[in-house]
Amino acid sequence: MTTLQTRRQHPWIGLVIAFLLVGAWPAATQAQARDRDSGQVERSTQTLQLDPGGLLDLSNVSGDITVRGGSGREVVLEITKRASRRNNQTPLSAVEVDIDARSSRIEVRTRYPRNTRRTRISVSYDVTVPRDARVALRSVSGDLILSDVDGEVRVETVSGEVEVRRVAQLVRAKSVSGDVSLADIAADGRLEASTVSGDLEARDVSGQRLALNTVSGDIELRGMAFSRTDIDTVSGDIEYAGDLAVDGRYSFNAHSGNVRLILSEEVGFELEASSFSGSVRSDLPVVLEGFDSGNTGRRRNRNVVGTYGDGSALLEISTFSGDIVITR
Repeated sequence: MTTLQTRRQHPWIGLVIAFLLVGAWPAATQAQARDRDSGQVERSTQTLQLDPGGLLDLSNVSGDITVRGGSGREVVLEITKRASRRNNQTPLSAVEVDIDARSSRIEVRTRYPRNTRRTRISVSYDVTVPRDARVALRSVSGDLILSDVDGEVRVETVSGEVEVRRVAQLVRAKSVSGDVSLADIAADGRLEASTVSGDLEARDVSGQRLALNTVSGDIELRGMAFSRTDIDTVSGDIEYAGDLAVDGRYSFNAHSGNVRLILSEEVGFELEASSFSGSVRSDLPVVLEGFDSGNTGRRRNRNVVGTYGDGSALLEISTFSGDIVITR
């Protein structure tokens, strides 16, 4: 995988996250210190039954969540509470895990005491669900990792990484401050993935419509197969490698960054490409509008309008500060 450029951080992102967390201590960066605190780690396990196609709905405040699909009808919740050295003697029991279990729906909620400023306790979840389960995960501070689930999936965190692998019906993957990584994903309809400060990476993802956006970060996509895409970044590059669909529509927009498309030669397309302060180049023989067939899509006042092949798909590409390249 291509090494992504160092992202440009917005100075206000840290202030927003700090305000949202209000004292919730990130579990990942303090794991070793917490484990050394005698009596400050508590582990428990819950085993529950879930009907075919049932839902696991899990919300957390501080701590990682890992969910994987397994065999059978059981949901196994492995719960770990940890307190930091700055916990000021708040007992682990002050943070509660509420579980509302029904045969078709299991809801898990992490409950903190009102005075969260003095509570330095995180709760992490390691969960096994039936492979056909539907899953909804939400967190304020913590990474979300999900794999091998065939039911509908939605995952969102404020501060943390999102990683989704081998999922058959991903609907949404979202982070405010953190990278989003997808691989071996199918979507029945629209798939949305976004982050404010972080990179978006996807490999072997397919569906009907793909909507990806980041404010500060790169977007790198490989092995994509969609009939429509809306790809946007404000500060970062876009690289897309995938097949075009006949009658498909594809939109790529970058404000400060390059756009590079790696396409097969099988499907023709109409091209509308523009860059305010960069160049436009196509290695595929694009016939420019108003020119004879000997002209290909190279810079013409930094705007290119033309057709490759039968023009059955539509490519709309724009960047304010960057180059546009279409290659094989």
